[in-house]
Amino acid sequence: MGTHGNHKMETSGEMPILHSPSIVSKRQRGSAMLEMAMTLSVLLFLLLGTLDLGRAIYAQNIIANAAREGARYGTIAPTDTQGIQQQTEQSIVGLDPNAVTITIDTTPTTVQVTVTYQFTAITPLIGKFLGQGGTVILKGVSTMNIEGSQ
Repeated sequence: MGTHGNHKMETSGEMPILHSPSIVSKRQRGSAMLEMAMTLSVLLFLLLGTLDLGRAIYAQNIIANAAREGARYGTIAPTDTQGIQQQTEQSIVGLDPNAVTITIDTTPTTVQVTVTYQFTAITPLIGKFLGQGGTVILKGVSTMNIEGSQ
């Protein structure tokens, strides 16, 4: 390959081929932009997927703790279902209260509190993988013995 002024010259058989430096650099820039766009889209998908996973883990921890707190209250006041409900609701912080369902079951010896939460992914593609409109039902259950029942 030789150079001729500002042009690169490739020889192919008998006829030299001239490439302008501006054409070569435009091709390289176009390829670089395409590669960057593909890489950024994958990285963005991974970042948002990680964000959704973190939100789901946070929600699961919150509802498990809320069920435990409600059941703990129920061990000392098993007939006070309104108090159990309030104690459970107070422990649910940072979640949409309209997406939470609390179920209380008591027997003569145990109290069980179940908290379900409809988690919705914020990443549309992750939501499609989950199905059901991107909603997953998370559940926290806690069963404890009633004080003095044994």
